[in-house]
Amino acid sequence: MFGTISHDLHRVRRGALNPFFSKQAVNRLEPVIRELIDKMCARFETCRDSGEPVETGRAYAALTTDIITRYAFRTSYGCIDDPNWKWDWPKAMNDGTKSCHLNKQFPFVFPAMKATPEWIIQRIDPAVMNIINFQKDLERQIIEVRDSKAGDDGSGQKNLFQELLNGNLPPEEKELPRLVDEGQTMIAAGQQTTAHHLKT
Repeated sequence: MFGTISHDLHRVRRGALNPFFSKQAVNRLEPVIRELIDKMCARFETCRDSGEPVETGRAYAALTTDIITRYAFRTSYGCIDDPNWKWDWPKAMNDGTKSCHLNKQFPFVFPAMKATPEWIIQRIDPAVMNIINFQKDLERQIIEVRDSKAGDDGSGQKNLFQELLNGNLPPEEKELPRLVDEGQTMIAAGQQTTAHHLKT
């Protein structure tokens, strides 16, 4: 959505997402948010009892990543449960935002990096490899959502990407690269901005 040039196209894309971020939709998500906050608090208590220090930036990034991925795909990344808060996913998003200005001015750089053998990318720039792996994982999840016919598992919780795919968007807006871009933007916005505000 942030990469949209045309005002009309932006309005179409935003219109498809608006129902998922209304006050009513967020209220329906409250049990999921509470469940994940309780899990994080239990983890804080374990760290307190063991004397293990907690880097709150990583903890809050884990919380917000788990919330937005659960909302978008109905399955979270399990960052809160991971001993290192699965910092590789939020770090990939942080690294991606650091290079967005370069990518805007030189749009051929990232596609060239993606076309390069991965073992070379891993040696040259592990941060870019994190972004490539993140995008591959988004692609895998979106394909799974697209290929599954069930939009609702009976829990009453809608799967955001299933609804986008079943919605009234034009076919070109439902193409895999476009949805991967949407997923990356959504997870970055849900993870980074919220985690930053929780920490400050």
